[in-house]
Amino acid sequence: MEWNTFRALARLISKLLPRDEWDLDHTRKCESCGIEIDFTTSLAHHQRCKACDDAREAEYWTKTLRELKAAGVDLTREAEIDFVYCFFCASDAEEMAGKVKSLGFEALLQRSQHNLWEEWSVRCRTSMVPSRDSIEAALDTLCEFAYGYENWYHGWGVVGCRNDVDAPENE
Repeated sequence: MEWNTFRALARLISKLLPRDEWDLDHTRKCESCGIEIDFTTSLAHHQRCKACDDAREAEYWTKTLRELKAAGVDLTREAEIDFVYCFFCASDAEEMAGKVKSLGFEALLQRSQHNLWEEWSVRCRTSMVPSRDSIEAALDTLCEFAYGYENWYHGWGVVGCRNDVDAPENE
C-alpha cells in the first residue's frame, strides 16, 4: 500500500473511531449482535452486521414517520405517495411505467436534460396509509419490476408534504 493511501485510511479511521479504540490489539463486542470484533474488522463489521442494519432501519423509520407527522401528514389516513425511479433509456422508463400501471399505480413519466446526458424518471404514485409496512411492501414490488432495467431508485415521498421537495406540486 502506498504511504499516501495508508495515511488517508488512517485519517478516516481516526475520525470514525474514538481514540480508545485505536489499540490494534483491543477487541470488543459489537453492541448490536455481541460478536467479538477487533480494530481491523470493526468498520467492516458495522457495515454488514444484520443487527446493526436492523437498528439503522428502525431508527430511519422512526425518524421519517415522526417528520411526516410533524409536517402535517395524518399517519392514520391514506395519502398519495410517490416512488421515483430514474432511467437512462426512454423505452425502459415507458415499459416500467406500463408495468406499474398494471398494478394500479399511477405512472408519471418525466424527461430531464442534463449537460452530458438525459434521463427519464417514473413517478409511481399510489394511495396508502403511510406506514413502514405498506411503504416497504410497495418498494419491494416496484424494485422487483425495476430490477431488470438500468436504473436507480431515487426515493419516495408523500405528495404535497412540505418535506417532499421532489413532489410535482413543489417543482
